[in-house]
Amino acid sequence: MESKPEFKKMTLCFLLMFFFAGLAGLGSSSAGGFYAILEKPNWAPPSWVFGPVWAFLYVLIAISFYFIWRGTSSSLLSTSIQLFLLQLGLNVLWPWLFFYGHFGAASFVDIVLLIAVLLGGLIRFWWKQHHLASLLLLPYVGWVIFAAVLNFSVWQLNPELLWCWRDQYLRILLLGRFFCLHGSSVVEGDCN
Repeated sequence: MESKPEFKKMTLCFLLMFFFAGLAGLGSSSAGGFYAILEKPNWAPPSWVFGPVWAFLYVLIAISFYFIWRGTSSSLLSTSIQLFLLQLGLNVLWPWLFFYGHFGAASFVDIVLLIAVLLGGLIRFWWKQHHLASLLLLPYVGWVIFAAVLNFSVWQLNPELLWCWRDQYLRILLLGRFFCLHGSSVVEGDCN
């Protein structure tokens, strides 16, 4: 009778991934149009590639999460599970920073933190708990590293569209996109 609780746990893992993917999708709802106007390096993939890649990766992440959760004595409070949920949170935050907020630097910091949490979790916890779960995360880690390089490159090529540090700080202080300093020398200042 153990298969029924395991099926519930697997179902919950997939539902959780659908939830996180949905939140990320909301943040990237304008991604296609915004990505199209950005100057990109010649090695950047076309926008249609991202959806199928992320769909595939979220399936791998859900399966990996199931194996990791199964190996932690069912405790959702374990450090291993908390790190897994933290990396999902950082993953969801990225499209909100990059596509919605147009925060080039903040999105880059977010993705670097995501890589650090993923690598830390893999090395410190997940590999010890379940080798297959860790191996299933490797395509995700590779894609996120590629995305970080792309994020940095696109940010550097588009300083007028992806706000600089000083302007990001001011926009955050002024509640992001809800307030605007049009015409102010602070916003129009150069981002170098």
